Amino acid sequence: MMLAVHSVHENFTLEGQAQGDARPLPVVATNVYLRTAAGWRMIVHHASPAPAAEKPPVAREAPPKMLH
Repeated sequence: MMLAVHSVHENFTLEGQAQGDARPLPVVATNVYLRTAAGWRMIVHHASPAPAAEKPPVAREAPPKMLH
């Protein structure tokens, strides 16, 4: 009841980039909050670049069930 954990996926763009270069930069972050008498306070924060998106696997035919 006194802790909250938030895992978030955020997209950042850098100010000053040319219009064509404004690609979002994906970030994965985890924040941990503690409820105190003064309200919720962030006690832990961690952020990392999100892993590159993988292309979906190519659909292939199922191998035959009988080998011989």
